[in-house]
Amino acid sequence: MVKLDLTRDFDVQLLHDMIDNPFCLYVHFAPPCGTSSRARLIQATAHDPEPCRDDTFPDGLPDLPDLLAQRVAAANRLYGVTAAALKRAVLAGKLVSCENPLNSFMWQTTAWRQGTSGLSLREAVFDHCCYGGNRPKHTLWVHNVPAFDQLNLTCPGESASHKHLPWGRVSKFRYATSEETAYPLGLCKAVAALLLEELCQRGFQLPARSLSDEVRQQHRAAQVSLGYQPRGKKVAPMVVVVVTSDHDFLPASAKLPVAVPVPPSASCDPPLPELPMGSRILRRVALGGGETPRSEPSSQPSSRNPGNPNCPVEQFASVCLQQKTILADDVIQLFQLLKSDRLARGAGLDDEFSWSTGAYAQGGVTGVRANLHGATRDILVAYTTNHTDRLTADQTAELQCAKHPRLMSSGVPPELQQTIDFLASEGMHAVGASRTEALRQWLGRAAELDEQERVYKETLPKHCAKTLGKKRLLLFGEMIEAAGHNDPSLVADMSKGFALGGPIPYCPEFRAKRTAATMAVDDLRGSAQRMRKGILNSTKSSGDDVVDAETYRVTLDEVERGWLDGPLKESDLGASSLLTRRFGVVQNNKTRPIDNYLESGLNATSSSYDTITVHTADCIASGLARRLRADAKCRLHQLLLKSWDLHKAYKNLPLSLEALEDSFLCVYDPKGKCPRIFRQKVLPFGSRHSVHAFCRVSLGIWKVLVVLFLCHINVYFDDFVGVELAPLARLFDIGVCLVFRLLGWDVAEDKESVFDSCAKVLGLKFDLSESRLGRITLCNTESRRDEIFEALSDILSSGYLPQKDGERIRGRLQFAENQIAGKIAGTAYKQLSRFVLRGGGHLDECTRVALLRLRDRVNFSPPRVICANILTTMHLYVDASCEGDNVGLGGVLVNEVGSKMGFFSERASEHVRRRMNPESGNPIFEYECLAILVGLRLWAPLIRSTNLVVFTDNEGALACMVAGISSNKYGEVIAQHVHVLCDELGLNIWFERVNTCSNVADAPSRGSKDPELGKEFTIDLDTLVDHAFESWGL
Repeated sequence: MVKLDLTRDFDVQLLHDMIDNPFCLYVHFAPPCGTSSRARLIQATAHDPEPCRDDTFPDGLPDLPDLLAQRVAAANRLYGVTAAALKRAVLAGKLVSCENPLNSFMWQTTAWRQGTSGLSLREAVFDHCCYGGNRPKHTLWVHNVPAFDQLNLTCPGESASHKHLPWGRVSKFRYATSEETAYPLGLCKAVAALLLEELCQRGFQLPARSLSDEVRQQHRAAQVSLGYQPRGKKVAPMVVVVVTSDHDFLPASAKLPVAVPVPPSASCDPPLPELPMGSRILRRVALGGGETPRSEPSSQPSSRNPGNPNCPVEQFASVCLQQKTILADDVIQLFQLLKSDRLARGAGLDDEFSWSTGAYAQGGVTGVRANLHGATRDILVAYTTNHTDRLTADQTAELQCAKHPRLMSSGVPPELQQTIDFLASEGMHAVGASRTEALRQWLGRAAELDEQERVYKETLPKHCAKTLGKKRLLLFGEMIEAAGHNDPSLVADMSKGFALGGPIPYCPEFRAKRTAATMAVDDLRGSAQRMRKGILNSTKSSGDDVVDAETYRVTLDEVERGWLDGPLKESDLGASSLLTRRFGVVQNNKTRPIDNYLESGLNATSSSYDTITVHTADCIASGLARRLRADAKCRLHQLLLKSWDLHKAYKNLPLSLEALEDSFLCVYDPKGKCPRIFRQKVLPFGSRHSVHAFCRVSLGIWKVLVVLFLCHINVYFDDFVGVELAPLARLFDIGVCLVFRLLGWDVAEDKESVFDSCAKVLGLKFDLSESRLGRITLCNTESRRDEIFEALSDILSSGYLPQKDGERIRGRLQFAENQIAGKIAGTAYKQLSRFVLRGGGHLDECTRVALLRLRDRVNFSPPRVICANILTTMHLYVDASCEGDNVGLGGVLVNEVGSKMGFFSERASEHVRRRMNPESGNPIFEYECLAILVGLRLWAPLIRSTNLVVFTDNEGALACMVAGISSNKYGEVIAQHVHVLCDELGLNIWFERVNTCSNVADAPSRGSKDPELGKEFTIDLDTLVDHAFESWGL
């Protein structure tokens, strides 16, 4: 969220930038009514707000008090800005809308009328009470979205089921109008649904509704492909059902008491003949419009609306509709027949929901409105039924072919997928020959371009030419073009240097994500001298002499390398030159200089249309898993891994000439005991622009390696991680190093590694020693484990944890936990989070136990295992019933061809009921969790080393199992046992919700033992519950 003051030119420009953004599809305006409210004309008491406008003076009454006149003038300026921005959006092809009360004077102001002149806009009029509001607030919605015509829905009047709150004063200093400024939730849902409908009709790709659709975010797709289930709603459900109808055929309840046939007038996706009993209505949206919505001003007669003979307003309006021309006198007479607070109304009968007539007046234009068929439209969203007896033959076949989510998502970039598939399908000789030919081709091309490269660099700014001296820019440009890399301006941007502030250049290869600036570059430069004094005064010793000395030494080393100029005097800086403070951070026993562009304000001036793409550890692991599954040669030859780290990566790219005025830095000189000023000529570490710029370049290099040289390789900022079979590893290494050298990039010699079955990458240890058996493991490196162990031990010894240190250790623990199998540390991590959020301090006993458990977890728990041998998918349906003392648990195991392999139907004894949260009056949540544990324990021999999808109809149990934690201690203990058991059985488990009506385990949970469910299995429930709870002291 960005707060803008549209009376400031810079903020208006930011708004225009947002509108011009190619990823901006829709813009909605809702200028405050304030001075334009007709409620000000009602002067019931001496304390009521003064009128500001009337129909004669819509731009403001003459002789207003100074303060009120200033408010009216400011409002008029805002209306002008709104109108101009709306017109800009329309001309740019965006979908737009603007809202204000129907009788607001804003529509008549000169600023609005002139600003929107020439635009062909549609209109929708509705009452807020029709969408769940408390009062019949009449609203005009001006737009260019055809789907919004369906918003027309006017109030039929009060009835037994439809009541209004009164207008007027609600407290001494508060009026009812202030309570109606927020949109009702029903209106928000309707607008969102209609906007999606319009975008869909225009060919836009909507967000995934199910896991069978593409998972857009690469890191989420990688997690799903590895069988890791994110918490909450970060990924879509496996399947959904959407039902749309132009009339309300569903009951008002949230759960269908009986099966409801889907009428011909309704659409259902996927098609179902009926909605089974028990289906839950998760979302319902009421929309106006219907068969023939009419939103534009119209004077066409309507034979369907003769007017109610008992309503003078409608009789008169019906006569007006027969005329070819509507006169101003007609409108005035109609206004006199209407109440002042309602400009359009029907007869007000309870059964009259289909149409209304009336008049409108807007901006000097008058007309008569006909609103036909204002019926509601309901949208039902529910999970598809998985009960095979209730599905058609095609749907049953689709269910039987359902895959585990890890097989429904790749998580591997498409270019790398194609390369992996090529490596899997071709022999090693063919792969080696292809790479050798590519190297020969581009080596020859590099020689041909040598003279052109020299001439091209002579045209560059001197500091750019010096920084890029070793780079073959023209060759790189041809390579990325041949590789199909969609970043046409990359080489040109490298050549002229990159900026440090303002808009970040758009890269089509990155994922779209709008980030707005919060400050203008010119505003920042305007305060440069004042800020400079503060930054110089704050540049002091860190308190660590070693860090201070090393930071300054590295700075002088950068001067010798030509990356910095200096030391300089303060007088060498221009009036608008910006200064940034440099400080040192110790990482892995090395001091790294960081330039604080957040403090200097330059990062606040950065805006972007996208976010960088890097390949996380999950993405690397996902590529390894795909290679193991696709390439049969991995079973014959050892799979190896190696990483390359580009040397001084950011220092290989120059700043632009304009950025040189923003690149001054000051660093503490420990000998002189004062700050020293330098000027950077290359990308600094700490700037948003630097990260974006370098990642564009590294992604281009990665694309070249993958597409042109057929390398299975990933990139994470300046780290490249390659994977290859042992016989091809040497050629792979030579090829990658040659490409780096060809493009002028050096590899860090101090981080040089060799192809090996075990490699340390991104602070993790990848173990490929069992790759021929289809297994790969990931774990934290020994140094990371030792570092966390030492940090936690120090905290436990001191008995004190400050909040800032707690946030730091919590983040390190979270990263480390992701590389460990299972989720049994969730309880301890939750306790640590609570302690930190409370402000930290002296450790209490619960937090001390949690830290001990986390320390043991990081050091002694098993690593993550990626196994390509798990090919079998099974579904486990579980349910519980709890009616007083009659408690039942049921489960059904279904294989991947849809055959029911068996079921269990257990009654909870009195002993079990006493153990299962005796304080709860209805512990259905605990029993739903227990049913999952029973199913896993009972069928452990059958489900071992499979892809297992567990279906439950209890949302609480689902969330508990996914997260591994719960606020309910009994459910949490069961979840912990479930995850321990999953680790022991080597399960790739996924938890999913199923409707109660579609849950085949519902009948067994109620004691039914149908032979069609397969063989009955039994378990000693008392012993299972005792074992689960005794280990946790329950």
